[in-house]
Amino acid sequence: NEIKRPPLSKIPSLMPNLEEKRSYTLSNALSIIKILPRVLGVVAVAKDGMLIEGHFDGLLSREELGALATGSFDSVAQNIAKIDFGQPIEIMIEAAKSKLWIINRGRMLIILSTRDDVNLGSLRLKVNDIFRRTDFS
Repeated sequence: NEIKRPPLSKIPSLMPNLEEKRSYTLSNALSIIKILPRVLGVVAVAKDGMLIEGHFDGLLSREELGALATGSFDSVAQNIAKIDFGQPIEIMIEAAKSKLWIINRGRMLIILSTRDDVNLGSLRLKVNDIFRRTDFS
């Protein structure tokens, strides 16, 4: 007598599905980004400059950082429109002691403040992966 076994595709796996990705809330995503190496802070602000959420331990307060980034983004958007370059998606401001990365996510701006020696390629990959799993609604 031969034992009939179901096909492997019908056997439930005891291991979790590795391809299943966990989704994050905005608060979770910002908390994860904040603990990345050389990230000084991260805030989310509405297009009018009002703070939505943030984690920041720098010289500026979260509100000041949000206002600075919103003003910078608006200024760039107005001036870039004059040369028909389209709407900005991301703006990077590099200074002697730090970097400011402003990301347009539709209804809000996400602002990352980093040390000047941050590896931007690695940071971009990590942040984009977090954003893919975040519900920004």
